Amino acid sequence: MTNLGPITTTLEADVSRELRHQHLVIWLDKDSHYTAYVDELAQRHAQGDFFAPVIPFRGSYLEMMLALENHGNKETPDLLLLHMPGHIEDSIRQTPILEMYRAGTRYRKSLETLVRDAAT
Repeated sequence: MTNLGPITTTLEADVSRELRHQHLVIWLDKDSHYTAYVDELAQRHAQGDFFAPVIPFRGSYLEMMLALENHGNKETPDLLLLHMPGHIEDSIRQTPILEMYRAGTRYRKSLETLVRDAAT
């Protein structure tokens, strides 16, 4: 397991709680603050150290759609985290991810809010 600092621990607990409760979570990261952390989560999932699959958008909707091919085909939502850096509620509506966005739950957290939450 990775040693996490207090801010990352707070973030991971929040994201994990949301995933366990909602199953399909679309993380809108307007300022792309969390890209490196999400990439680490995806790698940790591949190594069996994070419980949910993570599919990050990294510039290609085609690559993301191919990665999503085995998800979202059931009556109940898959346990899945989609990371959408550079997107907000309005911009996600102009992407091929709109159907997944509507089926899932939006997650967003400003860096300032995260730091404040970790401090308390």
